[in-house]
Amino acid sequence: MAQTMSSRERLLTTIRHEEPDHVPLCFRSVAPLQDRWRNPFERVLALRELDVDDKLFVGAPWPYDPQVTVREWVDHDEDPKYPLMVKALDTPAGTLQMKVRQTEDYAPTSLGLFSDHNWSRATEFLVKGPQDLDKLAYLFPDPRQSDLSSFRHNVRRVKDFARRHQVLVEGNCQSATNAALALCGGQNFIVAAVEQPDFARALLDLIHTWSKQQLELVLDAGVDTVYYSACYETTAFWSPRLYWEMIAPRVRELTALAGAAGVPWHYYMDTGAAPLYQRFPELGIGIWSSLDPPPFGDVTIAQAKEKLAGQVCLWGGVNAGHTIERGTKEDVREAVRAAIAAGAPGGGFVLSTADSVWDPKPLDNVLALIEAWKEVRDYPLSL
Repeated sequence: MAQTMSSRERLLTTIRHEEPDHVPLCFRSVAPLQDRWRNPFERVLALRELDVDDKLFVGAPWPYDPQVTVREWVDHDEDPKYPLMVKALDTPAGTLQMKVRQTEDYAPTSLGLFSDHNWSRATEFLVKGPQDLDKLAYLFPDPRQSDLSSFRHNVRRVKDFARRHQVLVEGNCQSATNAALALCGGQNFIVAAVEQPDFARALLDLIHTWSKQQLELVLDAGVDTVYYSACYETTAFWSPRLYWEMIAPRVRELTALAGAAGVPWHYYMDTGAAPLYQRFPELGIGIWSSLDPPPFGDVTIAQAKEKLAGQVCLWGGVNAGHTIERGTKEDVREAVRAAIAAGAPGGGFVLSTADSVWDPKPLDNVLALIEAWKEVRDYPLSL
């Protein structure tokens, strides 16, 4: 067996498609364990006590133009049981406004513009059409021109901790597609992409320019990888034709920036990938997570390994919602063994749940996953 590696070295070795000392286990998010920490630094230490790998994130700032005024209030008049949370952003070009229904399980103190919770609860989305683009530009100014002192202070804190504990540091980059769907409403923007393609492209370009500016900041910070959520870029939402016409060119432009800096691109797409994944290498994607095997995902680990071995590191393998949250311990053990057997030979595979474990109750199954992984994780593999 290879000499024991640090967590950072293990993950980077795996990403390079080499065999580390053992198959890494690195969760996306795992609610049953979250009572063990209060912040990301404590999370790293708590997971290391379980011998589980982890990483720290660095995200670029998002300041609005100083001329933007934000107003928020709750309107109880229309429906006292489910009042409307209203957010208005006053810009020199006019006002943008969104309204979202407050429910028992969603009552934030401030509405997030990109929150998934807004999709099913919104009665008015922030962006209605081309007339809003001039206003929206004031929400996406160049972050490199803002006060970066807090950002740089946070980068120093994260990198100092990561250096001392040998943890991977991952930057974050926003998908223009995800953002556009959130700002317009998913169905609204997909219809606009077909019926108003000039508007759809202009909106994507506006956000994409800002994403590139944010990416430059995190690359300058010196991160190990860049994480990019493509959860709404899949063929669960888009036809392959629209993906390659409207989404892929922007992804390729971002990955080129990261590639020039020598930083692997971590692309998150858990389903709807079957018509796309074989061309991930030409997009510059270095890591694909969170690979979810059928019947919930649409690509097996064996298929992905056959087509992408040596080109794209695979990350995932165990279904979260069914196997972890609803399955038995034996279901979990079988899933772990199958994932490692299919994905880990030769390196290039990180075990994880596909997507996050949101339910805090299945602690026993999470611990069963860790135990099963420890039994079969060491290289050379015994499976």
